[in-house]
Amino acid sequence: MKKEELIKYREYSEDPIKFIKENRLGFSIKSLEFENLEMMEFEETFLNHIHNKNLSITKKSRQMHMSTLTAAYCAWKLIFSTDKNIAIICPKKEEANRFIENVKIILRNYSNDIFHWEDDFVKDNKSELRLSNGSSIKAFAANPNALRGYRFDLVIMDEVAFMKKAQDIWEELLHRFIDNPKIILYSSTNGINFFYNVWSQAVRGEVDFAPLSFDYTDNPDYNNKEWYDDRCKILGNQDAIDVELLGLFVQNKTPKSHRLNLRVKGELYEKMINKTGSSNVSDYIRGLIEKDLG
Repeated sequence: MKKEELIKYREYSEDPIKFIKENRLGFSIKSLEFENLEMMEFEETFLNHIHNKNLSITKKSRQMHMSTLTAAYCAWKLIFSTDKNIAIICPKKEEANRFIENVKIILRNYSNDIFHWEDDFVKDNKSELRLSNGSSIKAFAANPNALRGYRFDLVIMDEVAFMKKAQDIWEELLHRFIDNPKIILYSSTNGINFFYNVWSQAVRGEVDFAPLSFDYTDNPDYNNKEWYDDRCKILGNQDAIDVELLGLFVQNKTPKSHRLNLRVKGELYEKMINKTGSSNVSDYIRGLIEKDLG
């Protein structure tokens, strides 16, 4: 190995942020091409959070890249650690397998005289990767029974709020941890459930999980009035806006049978925005209806 490559390899081994910045591939919405993605500030904040905290929980709005960022972190962990067992748990099996594929993309993109994609794999399939250094990652759907018989150093629960048996999974995991495990929980919100309970306890300092929160304003691609207004029009009701854009917990989602879908012309919509001073006109319309019906 050349001296420059050896220096970079050592730098990568000590700094996952540097490794991910220089090796994360993905589809860019700006260039519409598959390329090395520039890291945004909120993404670096998230990566530092999960790296520096053994127990981390992140609440987020939609489309904040947490899964692909965590997959890149797992790729770093696999390459530069020995004999580490990682579990990725997702609501559905195909989502967990997609996470594994995202890890593979990083590994395929990174190769030098020490690590070779073609040579360093002992096991390589849709749901599991194992490297010659003894480190591995295995994908699981959200089923507590599937975890039996395994031991893990790092566990990731992706979109925890959408796991119907999250509490049962957590109780099963308590028997599957190797000493001093790293646990990463992240999710958009989905009512009051296991994720809400752990998040609330973390915020109050009642558990050791370190909390971190993001909403659409943290992503510079979304943080503009035109994008927000367009999304509000599509979502159509305050519950959906609170969850999808603001990452808030909604205790009782409005049943679909109780929702009213109103389509208004652009000119009328602009007049309502000007009158209320907000792109969210749901409260204004609700107030007019309540006033009319008494």
